[in-house]
Amino acid sequence: MSKNNDLWYTLNPDDVLNKFSSGDSGLKDSQVDSLQKKYGLNELPKEKPLEWWSVLYGQFTSPLISILAVAAGISFALGEMVDAGVIAAAVLLNTIIGFVQEFKASRALEQLQSLVQPNALVLRAGKKIKVKAQELVPGDILILNTGDQVTADARLIQLQELKINEAALTGESMAVDKTIKPLDKGVVLADRTNMVYAGTSVVGGRAQAVVVATGINTQIGEIAKLVSTTEEVKTPLQEQLARLSKWIAILVGVITVGLFVLGVFMGHGLVEMFE
Repeated sequence: MSKNNDLWYTLNPDDVLNKFSSGDSGLKDSQVDSLQKKYGLNELPKEKPLEWWSVLYGQFTSPLISILAVAAGISFALGEMVDAGVIAAAVLLNTIIGFVQEFKASRALEQLQSLVQPNALVLRAGKKIKVKAQELVPGDILILNTGDQVTADARLIQLQELKINEAALTGESMAVDKTIKPLDKGVVLADRTNMVYAGTSVVGGRAQAVVVATGINTQIGEIAKLVSTTEEVKTPLQEQLARLSKWIAILVGVITVGLFVLGVFMGHGLVEMFE
């Protein structure tokens, strides 16, 4: 039963509890076991990030960078240390900037996973217990206090002056005042004041909320799914730069060969023209 199939924010707290066969005292141990088998662990998808050497190698696939690298090598072999140094510095600077940007981007999933804290306080069989966040299941009653991170998507059932920072999810920097009352269908995510979401944090007050979605079915899980499945697409600027690099490489090659042939035809030595 995922959040995508039910408009939890439109239901009364009792109706949400009934849908999961839960109650004011939370789930029983036998219910937790069966729900864990049904929904799996409350964790985001894990992908092996690109190795640093793979990201570094990718910086040298540009035709223009390849030409510059070859030019630096030839200049060094010919003893032109100043030329070789200037070209090598340009290649090194480009490589460092590109490597840092792409390496950070490749760790996007890890950054999302870091938003979810490892433990959660829940009410099960009438007792408050601390469990691993990955063991939460739909129907669990989360107990939230100031300073806690929310570890799953949940419908609020009790609260006292609850304020939630949802910047990680909605981009809104101001804390959101939460309520319990049901909302009309069609309310956008940022205005669902009776819900709390994984990856957000409690900045004031306290509350209890029944978990309605875990893992990949949470809102932050949807973002993680998009990150892990979206293919990297070059921007128009990147495509234009790639075309420009290609044409520069062709133009340089044609001019170089033309000058070499012309110089030899005019009686200059092969070594002189090569230099």
